[in-house]
Amino acid sequence: MNLDTKLIDLVKTVAESQIKVTGKDAMDEGFSILNTLNGIIKNANDKLFVNWYRYDEIDIFKAGDLSTYFDDIWFPDVDDIDIFDNSLDWIVTIRHDGQVFIFDKNEVMSQTD
Repeated sequence: MNLDTKLIDLVKTVAESQIKVTGKDAMDEGFSILNTLNGIIKNANDKLFVNWYRYDEIDIFKAGDLSTYFDDIWFPDVDDIDIFDNSLDWIVTIRHDGQVFIFDKNEVMSQTD
């Protein structure tokens, strides 16, 4: 299995295992990515990774910078982004339509035991 196939499999696994975060919409006035992350993630690191495609185009941001410049980083109707930290325990997805989803590795792993 080549790297491209593994990355596509990763994208599919995350998408199939995500749970919608109710009450959060990135298109809402006053949406805060930092408040959203703090509300659903325990102990997120200050260094956050943003995936733009198939985990082959990733940028690194300080949490405060991601929050401050979120409107310049994520573009509604166009971008689907995944945000995670180096724990790799969770992935928060902001879809192009503003919907917020979370993938929790520990939850997925407990279902396979």
